[in-house]
Amino acid sequence: MSNEESVSMAKDAGLVGLATMASRVLGLIRDVVVSHLFGAGLFTDAFNMAFTIPNTLRQLVAEGSLTIAFLPVFTEAYKKKGPEEAKKLVAASLGVFPTIVAILVALGVLAAGPITTLFASGFKQIPGKFELTVTLTRWLFPYLWCAAMVALSMGILNSLRRFLAPAIAPALFNATIIVVSVLYCNLYNKEIWALVAGVLAGGFAQVLLQIIALKRAKMLPRPRFKMTPEVRKILLLMAPTLIGTSIYELNIMLQRYLASFLEQGSVTYLYNADRFTQLPLGVFGVAIASAALPRLAGFAADNNFAEFKKLLSYALRLANFIIIPSSLALVVLARPIIATVFQHGAFNALMAEKTAFALLFFTVGLGAVAQNRMTTQAFFALKDTKTPVLCSGLSLAVYITSALILMGPLSYAGLALSLGIASWTQFTVLQILLYRRVGFLHWKEIIFSGARSLIAALVMSLGLYFGAMLGHWQEGTSFYNILILALLIGGGVLIFAVMAYILRCDELADVIGVLARKVPFFKKLLKVFRD
Repeated sequence: MSNEESVSMAKDAGLVGLATMASRVLGLIRDVVVSHLFGAGLFTDAFNMAFTIPNTLRQLVAEGSLTIAFLPVFTEAYKKKGPEEAKKLVAASLGVFPTIVAILVALGVLAAGPITTLFASGFKQIPGKFELTVTLTRWLFPYLWCAAMVALSMGILNSLRRFLAPAIAPALFNATIIVVSVLYCNLYNKEIWALVAGVLAGGFAQVLLQIIALKRAKMLPRPRFKMTPEVRKILLLMAPTLIGTSIYELNIMLQRYLASFLEQGSVTYLYNADRFTQLPLGVFGVAIASAALPRLAGFAADNNFAEFKKLLSYALRLANFIIIPSSLALVVLARPIIATVFQHGAFNALMAEKTAFALLFFTVGLGAVAQNRMTTQAFFALKDTKTPVLCSGLSLAVYITSALILMGPLSYAGLALSLGIASWTQFTVLQILLYRRVGFLHWKEIIFSGARSLIAALVMSLGLYFGAMLGHWQEGTSFYNILILALLIGGGVLIFAVMAYILRCDELADVIGVLARKVPFFKKLLKVFRD
């Protein structure tokens, strides 16, 4: 892989990362607003579970399978048959897939009761909680159609290396929820229906943004309901991909299902804690994977496996460089972060403490989840969707076993820990099977790079540990705590960057290189680093 290609991938990952960061920050603000208004109890448990159902299906039929199956087929058609044939594939896809998802939405609305029983039968123990969840599920199901349209657009635009519109769509979604919810609560009572209105409005806003982006890319032909060979190929690829992704999402579903039998608020504790693990995963893990997949698919289409392995190895190194310090920072700052962000309004100190406890155990699997995303992208680029299915099945078995064992002594935190155990098991098996397909990756570089990142992160963590003693975290949200937390995060980034420079982490230069394109200061810093 050429230096230009690695810089290009880092640039695209940086673009996706910045857009995703905006989404995660707005998503966090959304959750803060919800926690402030409703705390952690019946209403938030019901909404979070109801939103989990279409959101889980979104991961299955949208980003989890449709985007992944569509992208390599579209890339091959575009490279070998030209733009016009690729546009015909888009036209057929815009006719077939929206129709299929619309039917799925209708079935979901009709079967909301049984589906909610499958997800949250534990809610039946509390009067009114299960019934409210069923009603909310019916209203939230149409969001699935919007998400599927965004996923299809993502496959088209990412293939053309147009990453901004798909990446920024979640930010628009969260911003719309915040605005609509606040307006609703000001005009009416503080009811959970404000969030339902926000979700639906945000979903349609996302679709509109993708339509504009497709039109600008000249890839918005008139939809045609036609089962072309390429569409059939996508559907065939989606089947095993759907199973593989569904197993991962089943882990999340089982986590919340089992939590529904635990103390009230457990679903919300896990949901809020998971938001902070999704921040580095979404901003960096997904960004790197999104930038890598079209390139990996291109190398696979050309049978250039030497460059394929170089690119994948580089993606794993870049992911380690971000995820390792993020994981350790979340461990050290779990209580300060949760207290400062959530502890106000109806969300009290005990709720913050329990959420921070869950966050500690979520960090165990953070690195494995990020690496699994990179590795499964490699299999998808090879049009091998069966191997990830088998590995996901093993992961599910490990998760169920460990969750049933650990939820007794550790309650909801045991469910978070089980996800990490399952993810590391999946990572190990995936790497063994990938070796059988393409041979060894550049593991010497990956391991030494990861070791340097770990040393830098440990020094950073030590500084964060002593710095956190300055906070008054029991007081929750306050100007003083916000200031201290901001200084800790900024100081942590600075310490890690300095240590990475001292240890000569090559990934630091690539990250700075992305920033140098926009900020002159970083251009000078990059020159110093390379000299």
